[in-house]
Amino acid sequence: MNNFSLVDEPWIPTVGIKNKCSIKDVFLNKNITRIDGTSINKISILKLLLSIGQAAWTPIDDEDWINTNINNFSEKVIQYLEENKDLFFFYGEKPFLQYTKLKDKVKQNECSTFIPYVATGNTTILFKNQIKNDSISDDQKVLIMLSQLNFPFGGKQIDNSFSFSTDLKKKTGGKAGSSLGFLGYLHSFFLGDSILETIYINIMTKKDLSKIGFLENGLGIPPWEKLPTKEIGESADFYSHSYFGKLIALNRFCLFDKNSSKMQITEGIIPDGDYKNGIIDLSCTITGTEKKPQVIWCNTEKKPWRQLSALLSFIDVTMQNQKTKSPQLEFVLERIKMLDKKTFSLWSGGVKVTSNAGEQYLSGKDDEIDSEIQIAIDWIALTEYKNFRYEMDIIEQISKILYLSTKKYFKILNAPSFSDSISSKTVSSFWNELESFSSEIIDIYFSNDLNKQSILREKIINISLNCFDQNCAKETARQLEAYVQSRPNYSKFIDKSIKEEGIK
Repeated sequence: MNNFSLVDEPWIPTVGIKNKCSIKDVFLNKNITRIDGTSINKISILKLLLSIGQAAWTPIDDEDWINTNINNFSEKVIQYLEENKDLFFFYGEKPFLQYTKLKDKVKQNECSTFIPYVATGNTTILFKNQIKNDSISDDQKVLIMLSQLNFPFGGKQIDNSFSFSTDLKKKTGGKAGSSLGFLGYLHSFFLGDSILETIYINIMTKKDLSKIGFLENGLGIPPWEKLPTKEIGESADFYSHSYFGKLIALNRFCLFDKNSSKMQITEGIIPDGDYKNGIIDLSCTITGTEKKPQVIWCNTEKKPWRQLSALLSFIDVTMQNQKTKSPQLEFVLERIKMLDKKTFSLWSGGVKVTSNAGEQYLSGKDDEIDSEIQIAIDWIALTEYKNFRYEMDIIEQISKILYLSTKKYFKILNAPSFSDSISSKTVSSFWNELESFSSEIIDIYFSNDLNKQSILREKIINISLNCFDQNCAKETARQLEAYVQSRPNYSKFIDKSIKEEGIK
Protein backbone atom coordinates (compact mmCIF):
# COMPACT_ATOMS: atom_id res chain seq x y z
CA MET A 1 0.00 0.00 0.00
CA ASN A 2 1.38 3.41 -1.04
CA ASN A 3 1.03 5.75 1.94
CA PHE A 4 3.21 8.44 0.32
CA SER A 5 6.62 8.50 1.97
CA LEU A 6 7.98 12.03 2.40
CA VAL A 7 11.44 10.49 2.63
CA ASP A 8 11.34 8.79 -0.80
CA GLU A 9 8.55 10.44 -2.84
CA PRO A 10 9.36 13.67 -4.76
CA TRP A 11 7.23 16.45 -3.27
CA ILE A 12 9.60 19.37 -2.50
CA PRO A 13 9.56 21.99 -5.31
CA THR A 14 13.20 22.74 -6.07
CA VAL A 15 15.58 24.64 -8.35
CA GLY A 16 18.43 22.57 -9.76
CA ILE A 17 18.52 19.12 -11.33
CA LYS A 18 14.85 18.28 -10.66
CA ASN A 19 11.53 20.13 -10.37
CA LYS A 20 10.57 18.07 -7.32
CA CYS A 21 12.70 16.18 -4.84
CA SER A 22 12.25 13.92 -1.84
CA ILE A 23 13.68 14.62 1.59
CA LYS A 24 16.36 12.01 0.95
CA ASP A 25 17.31 13.69 -2.36
CA VAL A 26 17.91 17.01 -0.61
CA PHE A 27 20.27 15.50 1.96
CA LEU A 28 22.18 13.45 -0.64
CA ASN A 29 22.55 15.83 -3.58
CA LYS A 30 24.59 19.06 -3.43
CA ASN A 31 23.36 20.06 -6.90
CA ILE A 32 19.87 20.87 -5.62
CA THR A 33 20.39 24.58 -5.04
CA ARG A 34 17.17 26.18 -3.83
CA ILE A 35 13.64 25.44 -2.61
CA ASP A 36 11.05 26.72 -5.08
CA GLY A 37 7.46 27.90 -4.63
CA THR A 38 5.84 30.68 -2.65
CA SER A 39 7.63 32.35 0.25
CA ILE A 40 5.39 30.52 2.74
CA ASN A 41 6.26 27.21 1.06
CA LYS A 42 9.97 27.99 1.11
CA ILE A 43 10.02 28.88 4.80
CA SER A 44 7.74 25.99 5.82
CA ILE A 45 9.81 23.41 3.92
CA LEU A 46 13.09 24.83 5.24
CA LYS A 47 11.72 24.67 8.79
CA LEU A 48 10.84 21.00 8.30
CA LEU A 49 14.24 20.18 6.81
CA LEU A 50 15.98 22.04 9.63
CA SER A 51 13.97 20.11 12.20
CA ILE A 52 15.01 16.82 10.56
CA GLY A 53 18.62 17.97 10.59
CA GLN A 54 18.37 18.93 14.26
CA ALA A 55 16.79 15.58 15.14
CA ALA A 56 19.63 13.75 13.42
CA TRP A 57 22.42 15.87 14.89
CA THR A 58 22.56 18.90 17.19
CA PRO A 59 26.18 20.00 17.73
CA ILE A 60 27.37 21.10 21.16
CA ASP A 61 28.88 24.37 19.94
CA ASP A 62 30.49 25.95 16.86
CA GLU A 63 33.70 23.98 17.34
CA ASP A 64 31.73 20.74 17.32
CA TRP A 65 29.88 22.01 14.24
CA ILE A 66 33.00 22.86 12.19
CA ASN A 67 34.62 19.54 13.15
CA THR A 68 31.64 17.73 11.64
CA ASN A 69 31.79 18.64 7.96
CA ILE A 70 28.86 18.76 5.58
CA ASN A 71 29.48 15.20 4.32
CA ASN A 72 29.41 13.82 7.87
CA PHE A 73 26.23 15.80 8.49
CA SER A 74 24.60 14.33 5.38
CA GLU A 75 25.49 10.80 6.51
CA LYS A 76 24.01 11.38 9.97
CA VAL A 77 20.71 12.63 8.51
CA ILE A 78 20.42 9.77 5.99
CA GLN A 79 21.04 7.27 8.78
CA TYR A 80 18.35 8.96 10.91
CA LEU A 81 15.86 8.86 8.04
CA GLU A 82 16.53 5.18 7.40
CA GLU A 83 16.04 4.34 11.08
CA ASN A 84 12.82 6.37 11.32
CA LYS A 85 11.39 5.85 7.83
CA ASP A 86 8.06 4.59 9.14
CA LEU A 87 7.39 7.96 10.83
CA PHE A 88 7.35 9.87 7.53
CA PHE A 89 4.34 8.36 5.76
CA PHE A 90 1.65 10.94 4.96
CA TYR A 91 -1.14 8.33 5.23
CA GLY A 92 -1.65 5.22 7.33
CA GLU A 93 -2.11 4.39 10.99
CA LYS A 94 0.24 7.17 12.06
CA PRO A 95 0.06 9.85 9.34
CA PHE A 96 2.89 12.39 9.43
CA LEU A 97 2.14 15.30 11.83
CA GLN A 98 -1.61 14.58 11.70
CA TYR A 99 -4.26 13.87 14.32
CA THR A 100 -6.27 10.76 13.47
CA LYS A 101 -8.73 11.41 16.32
CA LEU A 102 -10.08 14.40 14.39
CA LYS A 103 -11.99 11.99 12.16
CA ASP A 104 -15.75 12.50 12.57
CA LYS A 105 -15.06 15.25 15.15
CA VAL A 106 -14.84 18.31 12.88
CA LYS A 107 -16.29 19.08 9.48
CA GLN A 108 -14.38 18.45 6.25
CA ASN A 109 -13.00 21.30 4.17
CA GLU A 110 -11.67 21.44 0.64
CA CYS A 111 -7.87 21.57 0.79
CA SER A 112 -7.81 24.48 -1.69
CA THR A 113 -9.59 26.63 0.91
CA PHE A 114 -6.24 26.92 2.68
CA ILE A 115 -4.12 28.01 -0.28
CA PRO A 116 -3.76 31.83 0.11
CA TYR A 117 -3.52 32.59 -3.62
CA VAL A 118 -6.53 30.50 -4.68
CA ALA A 119 -9.88 32.24 -5.07
CA THR A 120 -12.88 30.76 -3.28
CA GLY A 121 -16.38 32.06 -2.69
CA ASN A 122 -16.99 35.60 -3.94
CA THR A 123 -13.35 36.52 -4.69
CA THR A 124 -12.54 38.23 -7.98
CA ILE A 125 -10.46 35.97 -10.25
CA LEU A 126 -7.66 37.57 -12.25
CA PHE A 127 -5.50 34.63 -13.29
CA LYS A 128 -6.07 30.95 -14.02
CA ASN A 129 -3.86 29.84 -11.12
CA GLN A 130 -6.27 31.59 -8.75
CA ILE A 131 -9.12 29.27 -9.69
CA LYS A 132 -10.16 26.76 -7.05
CA ASN A 133 -9.17 23.26 -8.15
CA ASP A 134 -10.83 20.29 -6.46
CA SER A 135 -8.06 17.95 -7.65
CA ILE A 136 -5.27 18.19 -5.08
CA SER A 137 -2.22 15.92 -5.37
CA ASP A 138 -0.46 14.32 -2.42
CA ASP A 139 2.54 16.63 -2.69
CA GLN A 140 0.20 19.65 -2.68
CA LYS A 141 -1.46 18.32 0.48
CA VAL A 142 1.92 18.14 2.21
CA LEU A 143 2.61 21.79 1.34
CA ILE A 144 -0.83 22.83 2.57
CA MET A 145 -0.29 20.99 5.84
CA LEU A 146 3.15 22.56 6.45
CA SER A 147 1.78 26.05 5.79
CA GLN A 148 -1.05 25.45 8.27
CA LEU A 149 1.34 24.31 10.99
CA ASN A 150 3.21 27.66 11.01
CA PHE A 151 1.47 30.18 8.74
CA PRO A 152 -2.31 29.71 9.09
CA PHE A 153 -4.35 32.84 8.41
CA GLY A 154 -6.57 33.95 11.26
CA GLY A 155 -10.28 33.48 10.62
CA LYS A 156 -13.32 31.23 10.58
CA GLN A 157 -12.34 28.81 7.79
CA ILE A 158 -11.50 26.15 10.39
CA ASP A 159 -13.84 24.17 12.64
CA ASN A 160 -13.22 25.10 16.29
CA SER A 161 -16.21 23.22 17.67
CA PHE A 162 -13.97 20.44 18.98
CA SER A 163 -11.06 20.44 21.47
CA PHE A 164 -8.81 17.65 22.66
CA SER A 165 -8.50 19.62 25.90
CA THR A 166 -11.80 19.17 27.74
CA ASP A 167 -11.40 22.46 29.64
CA LEU A 168 -10.76 24.49 26.47
CA LYS A 169 -13.54 26.26 24.63
CA LYS A 170 -12.14 27.66 21.40
CA LYS A 171 -13.29 30.88 19.79
CA THR A 172 -15.08 30.59 16.46
CA GLY A 173 -12.15 31.95 14.49
CA GLY A 174 -8.62 30.60 14.66
CA LYS A 175 -5.73 32.87 15.64
CA ALA A 176 -3.00 33.94 13.21
CA GLY A 177 -0.06 31.57 12.90
CA SER A 178 2.96 32.13 15.12
CA SER A 179 5.19 32.49 12.02
CA LEU A 180 2.74 34.94 10.43
CA GLY A 181 1.65 37.39 13.12
CA PHE A 182 -0.77 40.26 12.68
CA LEU A 183 0.56 41.72 9.39
CA GLY A 184 3.08 39.11 8.24
CA TYR A 185 6.54 38.73 9.78
CA LEU A 186 9.63 39.06 7.59
CA HIS A 187 11.85 35.97 7.91
CA SER A 188 15.54 35.93 7.04
CA PHE A 189 18.07 33.13 6.53
CA PHE A 190 21.62 32.87 5.27
CA LEU A 191 21.73 30.50 2.30
CA GLY A 192 24.46 28.12 1.16
CA ASP A 193 25.25 26.99 -2.37
CA SER A 194 22.83 24.07 -2.02
CA ILE A 195 19.80 23.25 0.12
CA LEU A 196 22.01 20.78 2.00
CA GLU A 197 24.56 23.51 2.80
CA THR A 198 21.75 25.89 3.79
CA ILE A 199 20.49 23.38 6.35
CA TYR A 200 24.05 22.64 7.53
CA ILE A 201 24.94 26.27 8.24
CA ASN A 202 21.56 27.03 9.86
CA ILE A 203 21.67 24.16 12.35
CA MET A 204 21.47 25.51 15.92
CA THR A 205 23.98 24.30 18.49
CA LYS A 206 23.08 23.42 22.07
CA LYS A 207 25.02 26.50 23.12
CA ASP A 208 22.93 28.67 20.75
CA LEU A 209 19.66 27.34 22.13
CA SER A 210 20.78 27.91 25.72
CA LYS A 211 20.96 31.64 24.95
CA ILE A 212 17.28 31.86 23.92
CA GLY A 213 15.34 32.65 27.09
CA PHE A 214 11.92 31.41 25.95
CA LEU A 215 13.33 28.04 24.81
CA GLU A 216 13.75 26.75 28.35
CA ASN A 217 13.11 23.20 27.13
CA GLY A 218 15.97 23.34 24.66
CA LEU A 219 15.70 21.30 21.51
CA GLY A 220 12.69 19.29 22.65
CA ILE A 221 11.24 16.17 20.99
CA PRO A 222 10.55 15.89 17.22
CA PRO A 223 6.76 16.00 16.75
CA TRP A 224 6.78 13.04 14.36
CA GLU A 225 8.27 10.98 17.17
CA LYS A 226 5.81 12.23 19.78
CA LEU A 227 2.92 14.57 18.97
CA PRO A 228 1.56 16.75 21.78
CA THR A 229 -1.82 15.27 22.66
CA LYS A 230 -3.75 18.47 23.41
CA GLU A 231 -3.94 22.16 22.51
CA ILE A 232 -3.11 23.27 26.05
CA GLY A 233 -1.61 21.59 29.07
CA GLU A 234 1.73 20.12 30.06
CA SER A 235 2.68 18.49 26.74
CA ALA A 236 1.63 21.56 24.71
CA ASP A 237 3.51 23.96 27.02
CA PHE A 238 6.65 21.82 26.91
CA TYR A 239 6.50 21.61 23.13
CA SER A 240 5.85 25.32 22.47
CA HIS A 241 8.85 26.26 24.65
CA SER A 242 11.23 24.00 22.72
CA TYR A 243 13.05 24.67 19.46
CA PHE A 244 11.02 22.03 17.63
CA GLY A 245 7.96 24.00 18.74
CA LYS A 246 9.30 27.00 16.81
CA LEU A 247 10.31 25.07 13.70
CA ILE A 248 6.98 23.19 13.51
CA ALA A 249 4.54 25.19 15.60
CA LEU A 250 1.47 22.93 15.22
CA ASN A 251 -0.80 26.01 15.18
CA ARG A 252 -3.40 23.83 13.48
CA PHE A 253 -4.25 20.16 14.02
CA CYS A 254 -4.97 18.51 10.66
CA LEU A 255 -6.12 15.25 9.12
CA PHE A 256 -6.10 14.64 5.36
CA ASP A 257 -8.31 12.21 3.46
CA LYS A 258 -6.27 9.93 1.22
CA ASN A 259 -9.06 9.37 -1.30
CA SER A 260 -10.27 12.94 -1.82
CA SER A 261 -9.20 16.57 -1.76
CA LYS A 262 -10.72 17.13 1.67
CA MET A 263 -9.15 17.71 5.06
CA GLN A 264 -10.22 18.28 8.65
CA ILE A 265 -8.66 21.11 10.59
CA THR A 266 -9.00 22.83 13.95
CA GLU A 267 -6.93 25.24 16.00
CA GLY A 268 -3.89 23.62 17.59
CA ILE A 269 -1.17 24.94 19.89
CA ILE A 270 -0.99 28.73 20.14
CA PRO A 271 2.13 30.16 21.88
CA ASP A 272 1.57 32.20 25.04
CA GLY A 273 3.31 35.30 23.69
CA ASP A 274 4.61 37.14 20.63
CA TYR A 275 7.35 39.59 19.66
CA LYS A 276 6.18 42.08 22.32
CA ASN A 277 7.53 39.77 25.01
CA GLY A 278 10.35 38.36 22.88
CA ILE A 279 8.64 35.12 21.85
CA ILE A 280 9.03 34.78 18.10
CA ASP A 281 10.66 32.64 15.40
CA LEU A 282 14.46 32.86 15.44
CA SER A 283 14.33 33.87 11.77
CA CYS A 284 12.40 37.08 12.56
CA THR A 285 14.01 40.37 13.58
CA ILE A 286 13.01 42.37 16.66
CA THR A 287 14.19 45.98 16.82
CA GLY A 288 13.40 48.98 19.03
CA THR A 289 14.04 49.13 22.75
CA GLU A 290 13.36 46.66 25.56
CA LYS A 291 10.37 48.74 26.68
CA LYS A 292 9.02 49.23 23.16
CA PRO A 293 10.05 46.26 20.99
CA GLN A 294 9.17 46.35 17.31
CA VAL A 295 9.32 43.68 14.65
CA ILE A 296 10.20 43.90 10.97
CA TRP A 297 7.04 43.15 9.02
CA CYS A 298 6.74 42.23 5.36
CA ASN A 299 6.32 45.45 3.44
CA THR A 300 5.65 45.33 -0.30
CA GLU A 301 6.54 49.02 -0.59
CA LYS A 302 9.85 48.62 1.28
CA LYS A 303 11.81 45.71 -0.14
CA PRO A 304 14.28 43.77 2.05
CA TRP A 305 17.37 45.42 0.52
CA ARG A 306 16.12 48.70 2.00
CA GLN A 307 15.86 47.01 5.40
CA LEU A 308 19.27 45.33 5.22
CA SER A 309 20.82 47.78 7.70
CA ALA A 310 18.08 46.87 10.21
CA LEU A 311 18.40 43.12 9.59
CA LEU A 312 22.15 43.28 10.25
CA SER A 313 22.09 45.90 13.01
CA PHE A 314 23.09 43.29 15.61
CA ILE A 315 26.62 43.76 14.20
CA ASP A 316 26.79 47.21 15.81
CA VAL A 317 26.95 46.56 19.55
CA THR A 318 27.56 50.29 20.07
CA MET A 319 23.89 51.12 19.34
CA GLN A 320 22.95 51.74 22.95
CA ASN A 321 19.31 52.80 22.43
CA GLN A 322 18.45 50.03 19.98
CA LYS A 323 18.47 46.35 20.81
CA THR A 324 18.15 44.17 17.73
CA LYS A 325 17.45 40.46 18.05
CA SER A 326 17.89 38.33 14.95
CA PRO A 327 19.14 35.03 16.43
CA GLN A 328 19.09 32.98 13.23
CA LEU A 329 21.31 35.51 11.45
CA GLU A 330 23.47 36.33 14.46
CA PHE A 331 24.38 32.74 15.34
CA VAL A 332 24.85 31.62 11.73
CA LEU A 333 27.01 34.61 10.76
CA GLU A 334 29.72 33.53 13.19
CA ARG A 335 29.60 30.08 11.64
CA ILE A 336 29.84 31.36 8.06
CA LYS A 337 33.05 33.18 8.94
CA MET A 338 34.59 29.80 9.77
CA LEU A 339 33.99 28.50 6.24
CA ASP A 340 36.24 29.11 3.25
CA LYS A 341 33.72 31.32 1.45
CA LYS A 342 34.08 34.85 0.08
CA THR A 343 30.38 35.53 -0.45
CA PHE A 344 27.07 34.26 0.84
CA SER A 345 23.38 34.98 0.28
CA LEU A 346 20.87 36.56 2.61
CA TRP A 347 17.31 35.52 1.82
CA SER A 348 14.33 37.42 3.24
CA GLY A 349 10.71 36.54 2.66
CA GLY A 350 7.19 36.15 3.93
CA VAL A 351 3.76 37.41 3.04
CA LYS A 352 2.09 40.72 3.85
CA VAL A 353 -1.51 40.23 4.95
CA THR A 354 -4.45 42.39 5.97
CA SER A 355 -6.09 41.76 9.35
CA ASN A 356 -9.64 42.88 10.06
CA ALA A 357 -11.80 41.76 12.99
CA GLY A 358 -9.89 38.50 13.38
CA GLU A 359 -9.95 37.63 9.67
CA GLN A 360 -6.73 37.63 7.65
CA TYR A 361 -6.60 37.78 3.88
CA LEU A 362 -4.64 39.12 0.92
CA SER A 363 -5.93 42.53 -0.16
CA GLY A 364 -4.99 44.41 -3.31
CA LYS A 365 -1.85 45.87 -1.69
CA ASP A 366 -0.73 42.58 -0.13
CA ASP A 367 1.72 40.17 -1.67
CA GLU A 368 4.62 37.91 -0.86
CA ILE A 369 8.19 39.07 -0.30
CA ASP A 370 10.97 36.95 -1.80
CA SER A 371 14.43 38.53 -1.95
CA GLU A 372 17.96 37.15 -2.13
CA ILE A 373 20.94 39.47 -1.61
CA GLN A 374 24.59 38.56 -2.24
CA ILE A 375 26.95 39.75 0.51
CA ALA A 376 30.73 39.56 0.71
CA ILE A 377 32.25 38.21 3.93
CA ASP A 378 34.61 41.21 4.02
CA TRP A 379 31.64 43.56 4.39
CA ILE A 380 30.64 42.15 7.74
CA ALA A 381 32.79 44.46 9.81
CA LEU A 382 31.68 47.33 12.02
CA THR A 383 33.15 50.16 9.91
CA GLU A 384 31.69 48.89 6.63
CA TYR A 385 28.31 48.24 8.22
CA LYS A 386 28.18 51.72 9.78
CA ASN A 387 28.99 53.32 6.44
CA PHE A 388 26.26 51.33 4.69
CA ARG A 389 23.73 52.21 7.39
CA TYR A 390 24.67 55.89 7.16
CA GLU A 391 24.27 56.02 3.39
CA MET A 392 20.96 54.16 3.49
CA ASP A 393 19.72 56.69 6.05
CA ILE A 394 20.59 59.46 3.60
CA ILE A 395 18.64 57.76 0.81
CA GLU A 396 15.64 57.56 3.16
CA GLN A 397 16.03 61.29 3.87
CA ILE A 398 16.15 62.01 0.13
CA SER A 399 12.96 59.99 -0.29
CA LYS A 400 11.24 61.92 2.50
CA ILE A 401 12.27 65.29 1.06
CA LEU A 402 11.01 64.19 -2.37
CA TYR A 403 7.61 63.31 -0.89
CA LEU A 404 7.27 66.58 1.03
CA SER A 405 8.46 68.65 -1.96
CA THR A 406 5.91 67.04 -4.27
CA LYS A 407 3.19 67.61 -1.70
CA LYS A 408 4.23 71.25 -1.33
CA TYR A 409 4.03 71.72 -5.12
CA PHE A 410 0.36 70.71 -5.25
CA LYS A 411 -0.43 72.65 -2.09
CA ILE A 412 0.88 75.85 -3.75
CA LEU A 413 -1.30 75.06 -6.78
CA ASN A 414 -4.33 74.65 -4.51
CA ALA A 415 -4.78 71.02 -5.65
CA PRO A 416 -4.88 69.03 -2.40
CA SER A 417 -6.83 66.17 -3.99
CA PHE A 418 -3.73 65.27 -6.03
CA SER A 419 -1.25 65.87 -3.23
CA ASP A 420 -1.05 62.54 -1.41
CA SER A 421 -1.57 60.21 -4.38
CA ILE A 422 0.96 61.86 -6.70
CA SER A 423 3.47 62.36 -3.87
CA SER A 424 3.28 58.64 -3.11
CA LYS A 425 3.53 57.82 -6.82
CA THR A 426 6.63 60.02 -7.16
CA VAL A 427 8.38 58.35 -4.22
CA SER A 428 7.37 54.91 -5.53
CA SER A 429 8.94 55.74 -8.91
CA PHE A 430 12.11 56.84 -7.11
CA TRP A 431 12.45 53.55 -5.23
CA ASN A 432 11.58 51.51 -8.32
CA GLU A 433 14.46 53.20 -10.15
CA LEU A 434 16.81 52.36 -7.30
CA GLU A 435 15.54 48.79 -7.16
CA SER A 436 16.94 48.19 -10.66
CA PHE A 437 20.51 48.66 -9.39
CA SER A 438 20.09 47.80 -5.69
CA SER A 439 22.98 45.30 -5.88
CA GLU A 440 25.28 48.10 -7.01
CA ILE A 441 24.11 50.29 -4.12
CA ILE A 442 24.83 47.52 -1.60
CA ASP A 443 28.25 46.75 -3.15
CA ILE A 444 29.44 50.35 -3.22
CA TYR A 445 28.13 51.45 0.17
CA PHE A 446 29.69 48.41 1.86
CA SER A 447 33.02 49.20 0.16
CA ASN A 448 35.71 51.71 1.17
CA ASP A 449 35.72 53.46 -2.21
CA LEU A 450 34.81 57.04 -1.29
CA ASN A 451 34.93 58.24 -4.89
CA LYS A 452 32.39 55.62 -6.06
CA GLN A 453 30.20 56.39 -3.06
CA SER A 454 30.20 60.11 -3.88
CA ILE A 455 29.33 59.45 -7.54
CA LEU A 456 26.56 57.05 -6.53
CA ARG A 457 25.01 59.55 -4.14
CA GLU A 458 24.89 62.18 -6.89
CA LYS A 459 23.28 59.61 -9.21
CA ILE A 460 20.59 58.88 -6.61
CA ILE A 461 19.94 62.60 -6.09
CA ASN A 462 19.55 63.10 -9.85
CA ILE A 463 17.06 60.22 -10.02
CA SER A 464 15.06 61.89 -7.25
CA LEU A 465 15.05 65.23 -9.10
CA ASN A 466 13.99 63.51 -12.34
CA CYS A 467 11.09 61.85 -10.54
CA PHE A 468 10.00 65.24 -9.21
CA ASP A 469 10.25 66.80 -12.69
CA GLN A 470 8.18 64.02 -14.27
CA ASN A 471 5.29 64.53 -11.83
CA CYS A 472 5.41 68.29 -11.27
CA ALA A 473 4.83 70.20 -14.50
CA LYS A 474 6.20 73.74 -15.15
CA GLU A 475 4.35 74.67 -18.34
CA THR A 476 2.21 77.55 -17.04
CA ALA A 477 3.33 80.54 -15.00
CA ARG A 478 1.60 79.21 -11.86
CA GLN A 479 3.13 75.78 -12.32
CA LEU A 480 6.59 77.28 -12.83
CA GLU A 481 6.26 79.36 -9.66
CA ALA A 482 5.18 76.29 -7.64
CA TYR A 483 7.97 74.23 -9.23
CA VAL A 484 10.67 76.76 -8.29
CA GLN A 485 9.38 77.10 -4.72
CA SER A 486 9.06 73.39 -4.05
CA ARG A 487 11.77 71.59 -6.07
CA PRO A 488 13.88 69.48 -3.66
CA ASN A 489 17.09 71.03 -2.34
CA TYR A 490 19.73 68.39 -1.66
CA SER A 491 22.69 70.75 -1.27
CA LYS A 492 23.43 69.50 2.24
CA PHE A 493 24.08 66.07 0.79
CA ILE A 494 26.38 67.14 -2.06
CA ASP A 495 28.22 70.24 -0.82
CA LYS A 496 30.53 68.12 1.34
CA SER A 497 32.35 64.93 0.45
CA ILE A 498 31.59 61.72 2.27
CA LYS A 499 35.03 61.84 3.76
CA GLU A 500 34.42 65.25 5.32
CA GLU A 501 31.02 64.22 6.68
CA GLY A 502 32.31 61.08 8.32
CA ILE A 503 30.16 58.24 9.59
CA LYS A 504 27.49 59.06 12.12
